Amino acid sequence: MTSSGGLEPFVVTTYGPSGIGKTTDMGYSFPTALFVAAPGALSSVRSVCGYLPARAEDINDIPSATKLIEREGASGKYQTVVIDDFSFLAEQTFAMLEKRYTGFKLWGALRDVVLEFRNQSRFAGMNVVLNCWEQGPKTRANGQKVRGGPQL
Repeated sequence: MTSSGGLEPFVVTTYGPSGIGKTTDMGYSFPTALFVAAPGALSSVRSVCGYLPARAEDINDIPSATKLIEREGASGKYQTVVIDDFSFLAEQTFAMLEKRYTGFKLWGALRDVVLEFRNQSRFAGMNVVLNCWEQGPKTRANGQKVRGGPQL
C-alpha cells in the first residue's frame, strides 16, 4: 500500500507454452493497458475479448521498451503496460548485442540491459506485465537438473 492508501504498482511475469491464452488473459485482465506486441499479435484480444487494445509501435528490443516504460510512466496516461512478449524482445536484444560483443561481454551487456529495464519498471509508477514463452525443465550433459521457467 502507498502512503495514500492506494496499491503499489507491480511488475509481474507470466509464462506458458504457445497457444495457452497468455495474450487473451492479458486482454481480459488489462483492457485499458498499453500493449507492446508485434503486428497482428493482439488478434486474439480482438476476437475473444471484443476490442483491440492500444498498441505501442516500433518496440523491437529491451532498450526501446525501457524508454517506453520511462516515457509512459512520466506521462501518467496508462496505469499498465503489457509486454507481449518479453521473450521475443530478449531474443531480439541478444541478436542486437551479439553484433557488438562476444563471450562474457555479451552476457554482461544483456544483463545490464535487463537490469535497467527492471529498474525503470519498478519505479515507473505504473504496472508492468510481461508475457514470456515457457522454457521447460532440462537436464544438462553433466546430469545437473535445471528448472523450467520463462524463456529469457
